[in-house]
Amino acid sequence: MARTKSHTLAGVRILVGRARHQASALSSSLRSLGAEVIEIPFIEIREPRSFAPLDRALKNISRYDWLILTSVNGVEAVWERMKVLRLTKRQLAHLKIAAIGPARATVITYVNPAVAVLLGVLLLDEHFTVGMAVGFPLILLGSVLAARKRTARGSAQVTPVAEPAPS
Repeated sequence: MARTKSHTLAGVRILVGRARHQASALSSSLRSLGAEVIEIPFIEIREPRSFAPLDRALKNISRYDWLILTSVNGVEAVWERMKVLRLTKRQLAHLKIAAIGPARATVITYVNPAVAVLLGVLLLDEHFTVGMAVGFPLILLGSVLAARKRTARGSAQVTPVAEPAPS
């Protein structure tokens, strides 16, 4: 099948592994470019059985020094619970806030296509080529190197994304 500029992904099968509620925009864009999109959510984002541990932590936030957020979904969950508990951003002012993000984003950016190709081979009978065999170790090596943000002494470093407001 010939690919036109408006259908640059015609004939390409793409596995989208995002949570169901987060996959539709990406899938729609890929389909508009002519791709055959298969959605298989690798994770399910849902509310916990009980908010008690999170609520307890948020109500006692003055006892904490750091707030470390590991995903956009985690940020949204914390803000939603703060609203329910009628807590304000001011109550977080004393905290050092860190986001585990850029290195993780790099790893996910490179590993996701590798996982998608692997699943395509295993589940969809796609062909595994020599280029893929060479690419996998390079992707994994690059991901490991990208995720290794180190200080001068070689220990891992967490970078705060916001400092507490001056008192």
